[in-house]
Amino acid sequence: MSPTLGVSAVLLVVAVLTWLLVSRLRNRVPDRIRIAKWAAKNGVEILCAERRWVLTGPYWLYSWPVVYRIRVRDGLGSERRGWLCLEAPFYGISMEVRWS
Repeated sequence: MSPTLGVSAVLLVVAVLTWLLVSRLRNRVPDRIRIAKWAAKNGVEILCAERRWVLTGPYWLYSWPVVYRIRVRDGLGSERRGWLCLEAPFYGISMEVRWS
């Protein structure tokens, strides 16, 4: 392997990792705002919301879904877990919850 090819490979890896980090941080704030609005509308408190990139629960067959594993508490103190899909563009989903 030539030195130029090795440097190019390293630069490509750094560029891809940088792009992934920036895109993840860029999408995080709007997602959190949408989740907070959903919670307020449905009268629940978000206890935990973790973005799932690979293990997307019932949405694993969907193309490019934005999925969060959530844990909420309702007004009576009951806790529930579920999957919150914020969007799956090719399937027309803008926001959907499936409870575990």
